Amino acid sequence: TDTVLTGETADGSEARVTAAGQPIPDGGCFGEAARHLGFQPREFGDHPLALQVNLDSYHRTRADLRVVRAFRAWSDCMRREGLSFDDPMTAPGDSAEFRGTQATEAERGIAAADVGCKAVAGLVGVWFTAEQEYQERRIRESAPEFRRIEQELRQQRSRAEQVLEGMT
Repeated sequence: TDTVLTGETADGSEARVTAAGQPIPDGGCFGEAARHLGFQPREFGDHPLALQVNLDSYHRTRADLRVVRAFRAWSDCMRREGLSFDDPMTAPGDSAEFRGTQATEAERGIAAADVGCKAVAGLVGVWFTAEQEYQERRIRESAPEFRRIEQELRQQRSRAEQVLEGMT
């Protein structure tokens, strides 16, 4: 579970043992792997700036006119299929009727309409292009920081390769 992976419970507090009573290393499995590679747990993996650029681009593109139009075209297409959804990110997934272990005929029908309407609206390509533009602009604006992050990732990869070579 995420608790074992990160060493944190759902509320963000530190977990010391699993439900089965097994000890969890500081920082979970991620923390143990980072230390094994010679890093502190918070220095390892995805950099907060990269995560922030990703999150920001998601929110900014939700308001981008190209994406808004593609969402509208998708919604119009879904309506023509007899389905009423304004936003592909809120299509039914959380509804109680769709939480079973087996996909129902209704779920399969909605999924097929969703995929077809995304193609008709060109939604995936439009949204991808918009996000890519926002992210590339932000990367250019923060070029020195991203060069430093890139160097850190190279060091992480090099250390991981050394560890793996020592295991064979």
